[in-house]
Parts: sequence; structure tokens; C-alpha cells
Amino acid sequence: MFADARRPFEERILGMKVDALREAFHRNRRVLVKLHGDAADRTDRVLTWRDYERAYGEREPLTAIMRFAMTRPLLFLGCSLGQDRTVRVLESLAAELRGHRAEGLQVHYAIVEQPARKAEFKTRHRRLTDLGIRPIWYPTGQHGMIADLLTYLAANVGRDTVCGAVPAEPPHYLLRDVQLAELRGKLLTGDACSAAITGQGVAIGVQGMGGVGKTVLAAALTRDPFVQRAFPDGIFWLTVSQQPNLLGLLNQLAVWLPDCGGPFTSELEAQAA
Repeated sequence: MFADARRPFEERILGMKVDALREAFHRNRRVLVKLHGDAADRTDRVLTWRDYERAYGEREPLTAIMRFAMTRPLLFLGCSLGQDRTVRVLESLAAELRGHRAEGLQVHYAIVEQPARKAEFKTRHRRLTDLGIRPIWYPTGQHGMIADLLTYLAANVGRDTVCGAVPAEPPHYLLRDVQLAELRGKLLTGDACSAAITGQGVAIGVQGMGGVGKTVLAAALTRDPFVQRAFPDGIFWLTVSQQPNLLGLLNQLAVWLPDCGGPFTSELEAQAA
């Protein structure tokens, strides 16, 4: 249903693979995470008590996993979110963030069954909200509505934040945390000497020899969750050559910004819009 709605998952992760989850969250991928594996694959499947011992043992991989998730919105599906391990970890991390006076918890979502009793419903709703989870309730016992809810959400979710043909990550791409953090900081603060004010915008330039990875770094920046959150109206990717077709580029922007009018027949007309 997500593929039909043009929202296919870019990656599917089975089990408590902390490193794979870290990379997926860092790159802002649309990823399906099945922490307890797949029923048809016993490799990472967690079903019996022995499976739990193998997956967790004396470790607590969920803490590392959910810490990464604090920067990305999640949709919990098939989780009771009652008195279980996931909720205990979320409670601990939420208390930690509040102790550091964080601005606010990342908002997550969960499709859960509505309790039949009103008092239980209020208590459960309050507890999930305190954890930063917004419940999407379906009527008691009507589990068949889960598929309908997923179909609706996939079809009506907001448009993609990034517009344009952003280059895919090259094979064996390595995260460049230091460079990405530096570039993100300059872009979001706007007070660096490399920033040029043009109207109400800020321009950041990245210099370097050919082949050092400027385009790859810029593409990674468009996928960064903090950058996407800072530009909720959209991020536009345009490729400008040494001899650019300015009219074509301006008309492409007009497609993404329909209030600007267009298509334009001349550069002067586009500049005046």
C-alpha cells in the first residue's frame, strides 16, 4: 500500500541492528523496522523466551535504537505499548530529555486499539502523550481497520519535503558526520562568514576540487532531519551547469511554487513574477 501511494520503503531492517538503524535514521530514509524480525525468517525472529534471551541477553539494544529515533518521527504498528520493554525505554529517554531541559520530545505516532472503558482510555491516552506518542485510535475489536488506516495515511501524508532529482548515495557511502554537522550549523544559524545574504535568504558555498564529494555532501544535507524540519515549506534541488538554461530552471521553480505563476516565456517575465 505504501508503494501504491508512491511512498515505498527505501530499506527494510529486521532485528536489533543498531548500526543499520543509525545509518537509516541519520540519512533520513523511509524505513520499515521490524525489531522482532519476520515470522518467515527465524534468523532475527523474536518469538519464544529463548529468542528474547538471544536478542537481548544482558544488553539493552533498544536504548541505543530509541535514542536514534528521538530525532525521527516513528509510526508504531503491532506494538501494545503497555507495560513492555519499549515503553520503559521511552519513559527513561523522555525523563532524560526533560532533565536536560530539551525543547520538546520528537512526536511519534501509534495505531492502537481504543480501550472499551472511558477511564482506561483517558489514562492510556495521557500516558502515550507523555511519551511523545500521538495515538491513532481504532474502535475496540475492529482490528481490520488497521489496513484501512494505513492505506489512508499512505495516500494522504504530506508531500515530500525535497523536490528535484537529488543524487542517490554512491555505493559504499560513508557517513561524514563532522563535515555534515559543520555545514548544517552554518546553514541553520546563518551567522557564518561564508553566508551571503540575498534578499531574505542565506547562501552557503561549498568549495573543493572535482571528485572530493561536494555534491554527495550537499545531497546528504537535503536528507538531514534537522534541515528538513527547519525548512518545512520545502527544499529544492536544482543542478546549475556552467552554461545554465536559466529560463528552464526558473520554470522548474514555478512548478514547485505554483503561486509564482508560470510557465514563463522569458527570463525577464520570470524575474518580475
